[in-house]
Amino acid sequence: MSIFTEFEGATTAFQVTTDSEYMTTTIDLQLGYQEDTDTQYSAFQVSLLGNFVQTYSLDCSTDIETKWRTFSSSCENYPTLAENYFNSTGYFEESDNTEQTLLYGGLNATGYVYQAAVCFATSFKTNFCTIENNNIFSIDKINSDNWNMYSPISAGTIGLGIYSPAWQIIGSPDTKEFDVQLTNFVDWTFADSSWAQVNSANEINFGGYGSYSYDSTTPKTTFSTYMAGSDLFQLKEFGFGLTNSTNSSEYYENLMNDYNLTSDDDDSYNFWSNTSSLALNYKGLGIPRDSYYEFVNLLAVASNGQSTCITKGDGYCVLVSPCESYSETGLWDYDFKI
Repeated sequence: MSIFTEFEGATTAFQVTTDSEYMTTTIDLQLGYQEDTDTQYSAFQVSLLGNFVQTYSLDCSTDIETKWRTFSSSCENYPTLAENYFNSTGYFEESDNTEQTLLYGGLNATGYVYQAAVCFATSFKTNFCTIENNNIFSIDKINSDNWNMYSPISAGTIGLGIYSPAWQIIGSPDTKEFDVQLTNFVDWTFADSSWAQVNSANEINFGGYGSYSYDSTTPKTTFSTYMAGSDLFQLKEFGFGLTNSTNSSEYYENLMNDYNLTSDDDDSYNFWSNTSSLALNYKGLGIPRDSYYEFVNLLAVASNGQSTCITKGDGYCVLVSPCESYSETGLWDYDFKI
């Protein structure tokens, strides 16, 4: 074993912190030596298939538009609620670095790339760190917040994809394995009286699998990204409806967004059409605008007009009565088919 790959072949667990108010999950990281922070470690959101680290500079800002004026505000303020974490002092000067605009972790943002070590807080060792410096995208300006608005976005986002710096620590194995074990935020017995929580862990097991028992009887499916290194999955079907297990029938309304990929129309989703991504920094199921409007109509029919949906913020729906009131109406038999 090389002294420069101390943890080669190791497995470890990243302890996941859950926020039941905002329904978000984070792990703790340290980027380089950040002497302006109390503990040096801060909470970062996780992109399961992202390939780099994104953070916020000490002077990160965003533009706020109001009815009367547009003004600049710190990224730490409402509605972006970031932690301005990264002190670039001692790293590349910005004059020697090229400004970039990237779409990552739900943000369209502009900043600079620096190089720093990445350390993870784990269950067995605090200094679980890369030996070599890694590219860190430090955001100076948030241009748009696509799915985290009004919810804390922590000190940044760490990707665990195949090019993530995390894999350097255990020797960049050819087969990169990790699993995510999270407890439910919601007690689902109101929808299914037989529901039982089967997992009590909140952790990401890195380099292997955790305590959850995977066996031949465990419900599972297999899918992969549409190309190596991507974080997008190509959808064959996406709809809202129900399955009748009694007579083995099903009916789902199509919610796919089949747009012309060469169209210059603003309504075109281009190469994002009919794709999906998995993100631990998004609460719930995010649906494109047009598909969301279709779902709103379908839910109104399924709930006999008792649903109200709005587009403010991330867009959400509410029901007239508490959730458990619909257990006898059949509403909880409806679901999304992906």
